[in-house]
Amino acid sequence: MSRTVEAKAIIKGCLIADAPISVGGAGDGNMVDIDLALDGQGRYYIPGSSLAGPMRMWTEMNLTAAAGGNTLDGAYIANKLFGYMKKGGSDKEGYASFLTVYDAVMSGQSSGRERRHGIRICEQSSTAIEHFFYTRALLPKGTKFSFSMELDVAPGDREITAGALGRIIEALSNGEIRFGSCKTRGFGAMRLQPDGLAVSFYDLSRAGALDEWL
Repeated sequence: MSRTVEAKAIIKGCLIADAPISVGGAGDGNMVDIDLALDGQGRYYIPGSSLAGPMRMWTEMNLTAAAGGNTLDGAYIANKLFGYMKKGGSDKEGYASFLTVYDAVMSGQSSGRERRHGIRICEQSSTAIEHFFYTRALLPKGTKFSFSMELDVAPGDREITAGALGRIIEALSNGEIRFGSCKTRGFGAMRLQPDGLAVSFYDLSRAGALDEWL
């Protein structure tokens, strides 16, 4: 089903890793058990879903908004941005995401993937589990990725969704959102660089805005 969009916001920039980052995928598996994600051209990348997931979680935990005398919590705002699906018997309720987060491809040259070794700890005994030693691949601190996302603004939602998007951009710029695996071990810290950051807003109700966007 089609939906009405009254405005679009497009954000483009560069994410830089402030700590090693591990996003598992179908790499070549050479000398590691958990390799990095590669796109169809053999480039390291972070899938858009691996970016949108932590961004949604951050939104749920940190954002509120006021509308019509009511306070909207983070879960409501996250649904407005990222969509939701609720299943109950034969009835389905929800809608697709209004915020599209694109795959972030590594830009420039990397100093090469790094390796980290790990073991699994038994929750009952707090000791290492026998025969459970693995090697994980990571991209080093300083690796850069292209970054882009696009928000469709629905009628009546501009203040909520555009305002939330601004806070997400601020959080990304401050390095408040971590991505990939092993976040609790200090990995996955990334920051949106101010240099080259471009934010474009198109009010499609204004004459000529559609042509500018196209």
